[in-house]
Parts: sequence; structure tokens; C-alpha cells
Amino acid sequence: MIEKIRQTESEFRSAIAEASTVSQVEEIRTRWFGRKGGIVPALFGELKKVPPEQKKEIGEALNRLRDELETELDARLTQLRAEENVRKERFGAIDVTLPARLPQIGHLHPTTIVRRQIETIFREMGYSVEPGPEIETDWYNFGALNFTPEHPARDTQDTFYLSNELLLRTHTSNVQIRFMEAHEPPIKVLAPGRVFRRDEITL
Repeated sequence: MIEKIRQTESEFRSAIAEASTVSQVEEIRTRWFGRKGGIVPALFGELKKVPPEQKKEIGEALNRLRDELETELDARLTQLRAEENVRKERFGAIDVTLPARLPQIGHLHPTTIVRRQIETIFREMGYSVEPGPEIETDWYNFGALNFTPEHPARDTQDTFYLSNELLLRTHTSNVQIRFMEAHEPPIKVLAPGRVFRRDEITL
């Protein structure tokens, strides 16, 4: 166990010496001290396997390792941040290494804004938001919803057919059918999206 502690200390010092950016040091922090899979926490987890007569010695060695490595890591981080600040002051306030900012073009349509607000509310209540396909089969759009073959909703003057089997969906209930086929109840799903019908506007 003592040898493993020494090896960990040596590997850490090699890694921290090679780190030249703040992000690299943060990656080292995660690798050595991360809660999930961190090397140092893993060593502490092995302490319970150490014989009772060695626990005190090993425990003190682990505490010393943790404190020393954290101190060195913080010192290296402080050093690199100071160097970055110097570089920024030297080249001005603009960091030329950052990606360019894309221009803001246009504005969201009010309908889009309201739809996104509705989706956010339903997600917070535990719903799945499923837009589903806009090109649909006759089965999912009509058959599975018990639309009879002679139902007026199937008329070509109301529905945009692409072929005998494919059409532009006339509602979003097709999404509900598909979702129920793929998931076990209870089901909480919101199906927003575009639909395609020839409806006359009446005042």
C-alpha cells in the first residue's frame, strides 16, 4: 500500500509538471480527486482492507498525500491563472482564441415562444415532449385511431396524400400511438408540432 501511495505521488507530480493550461490542471484534479473514479478517493477506499496494525501508518500517509497533492495542484492552478491574466493584459481585453460570436438574426415567432414555454411547463411536470414524424402512414394517422375508411377526414380535399400509404399528418395523435407502442404505462407525453390540413377560415 505504501508503494502504491508513492507511485501515485510520483505520477501526480509528473502530470502536474506537464500541465500548461488551467483546463489541463482541472482535468488532473478530476482524475486524482473526483468523487467518481478519483485515484486518491480510491486509495482511501482501500484503507478498510489494510490490516489493523497498519491502519494508522497507512492512514497518515494517505492524509499527507492528499494534503500535499491538493496544495501543489492549487499552487499550479494559481500560477497558470496568473500567467493567463498577464497574457490577456498584454494582448488586450479580447481573447483571440475564443470562437467568433454569431450574429443575432431575426426574432422568434410569438407562436414559437409560446410553444417553448408550454413545453418547458410540461417537462417540469414530468412529461416527455415528442414532436414525431410529419410524414406519416395512413395507419398511424387514421387507422389506429379508428377512423373508418369512409370517414370524411380521409377525403383528399382535407388531407394531403403523398401516396396511397403516406400523407402529411393531419394531427399529432399519431405521436401518441407511436409512443404507446414503445413505452409501458403510465404514459405522460406532450405532442406539439405542425399539422397539415385544408381548413377553411370562418369568421
